[in-house]
Amino acid sequence: MQTIGLVDADLLDGGTRFPNLALMKIASFERSRGAAVRLCLTAADATPCAKIFVSKVFTKSRVPRWIEEIADRCEFGGTGFNLVDAPPLPPEVERSKPFYDLYKPFVDSFGDAPPRWLDAYSKTSIGFTSRGCFRRCPFCVNRKKNAFGALVAGRGVPRRNATLRRFARR
Repeated sequence: MQTIGLVDADLLDGGTRFPNLALMKIASFERSRGAAVRLCLTAADATPCAKIFVSKVFTKSRVPRWIEEIADRCEFGGTGFNLVDAPPLPPEVERSKPFYDLYKPFVDSFGDAPPRWLDAYSKTSIGFTSRGCFRRCPFCVNRKKNAFGALVAGRGVPRRNATLRRFARR
């Protein structure tokens, strides 16, 4: 059985409030194909992995130095690496339900009294009710990637987006 490693660069560079949805979907997809998956928090975790997916959402997050040593086995993705042209997940991966247990070893490493913010890694379900955003915050990837009201990857209904624009002006 092949082992697939998953590296959440945002988590390893000080953490985020939410798990990486793309990595959880990749984990689910690879498991459905018979592979074992593991969250790699250290170089030792990555040693037995035949392939490693490294993802980051935020451009400010640094990738651990140990990744350089195994870069030939890595595939890099996410808006943190390529803000404008980050390719989407393949459709068969995008349709996969997230594998929430991916982060279980990380959560368990905090013992019996994990910080409350870890609830997002073990007690929260992540999904989308819409794509894009009307707020246009200067730091946000949505502002740079999606014009509000545009269809994103074939999703959305233009009339509904127009309704949201009217709501946003109030």
